[in-house]
Amino acid sequence: MKSKQVAIVGAGFVGLLVARLLRIRLPHQVTVTLIDSKDHFLFTPRLIDLLAGEHPTSLRIDIQAFAKKYGFDFVKAEVKHVDRATQQVSFEETNGSLRKMTYDKVVVCCGARPSFYDVPGARQYAFPLKAIEHVERIHAQANVLLSRARLATKEKEKRALLSFVAVGGGAAGIEALFALRQYVFGLCVGSEEEVKPYMSFALVQAAPQILSGFEPTVVACSMMELSKAGVKIFIGEPVTHVASDYLVTGRTERIPAQLILWCAGLEAHDLSIDPDAHRRPSGFIPVDAYLRVDENMFAGGDVAFYREKNLVMPKNAQTAFLMAYNITENIVRSLHHQKLRPFHYVSHGNILLLGKTGILDLNGVCLHTRLTPWIRDLFYRFRYWQMTH
Repeated sequence: MKSKQVAIVGAGFVGLLVARLLRIRLPHQVTVTLIDSKDHFLFTPRLIDLLAGEHPTSLRIDIQAFAKKYGFDFVKAEVKHVDRATQQVSFEETNGSLRKMTYDKVVVCCGARPSFYDVPGARQYAFPLKAIEHVERIHAQANVLLSRARLATKEKEKRALLSFVAVGGGAAGIEALFALRQYVFGLCVGSEEEVKPYMSFALVQAAPQILSGFEPTVVACSMMELSKAGVKIFIGEPVTHVASDYLVTGRTERIPAQLILWCAGLEAHDLSIDPDAHRRPSGFIPVDAYLRVDENMFAGGDVAFYREKNLVMPKNAQTAFLMAYNITENIVRSLHHQKLRPFHYVSHGNILLLGKTGILDLNGVCLHTRLTPWIRDLFYRFRYWQMTH
């Protein structure tokens, strides 16, 4: 049988896993081509550790070496267009040349990017947290602010300089704020401890509650920990304007903010698909129960929109792993003309890191313990091992 061509757009959790699993499941029946503009995979949950000032292992994977190990092709290029009618993927390589490849099956898993919701000033002054470069910029800004605060002679000026805000009251925003707090506290040693009392931390959430979708006990415990850490919480206050040293919400005139972490939501990366897939708001691609857009196109990870009963699938690594295994299974079955397997989301719980402590949410059983960072580290090491073995 002639080898089938499988194109994978995006080398995130879904893309890398599907490429590896297909080569294991169908070593002689498919040619797999993975296309991404980056040359490395980033284990994004570890960015929180990096932001806190730690040096996590199991953070990056060299995609070319990974592809060579598992026997699939990697093309470093930016995908411009997917033509569903002719079953072709068009992409631009780093040297500027345009190429096309024909596919039998295509997997769109190009991820998502921070959404600034057209808030004036947000893109210019706020810091997203999706890449190592973002962490480096946040650290650089924090160091500048602390240096200036140490030289300032007036208390008012010190307090203004040391104002840190996270926008977005989901798990990403809360974890990021605690990690930033840990990092800036770590910069204060010896006589520099004197600037700590001037630091302020705030969390701004547009929705009427933090941690939407989490168990009430997790929400309550997180609120308590935020309060203990001295974080001022603004709930039900969407940001309407961002400036270099403050932000404005619908209800509060000004919130001092010299460093703003933007964790307020995602939007899909730009990808032209023809015929289009009737995108959701923010560009997400709806998929059916088998994670398909059509008979030959699958979509997974952050770019996909899937609702099971009344639950919209969360956009996290846990969901991406489940989608990758399901997409692989259904590509194998479709090539063998077998009945496809519906996707079912099963949550195995959540880990919420709150600095040196955290919460284990085991499907309703919530444990608030200082062992959380250690347990989380073991779990992420296991997840990284799953990616690479």
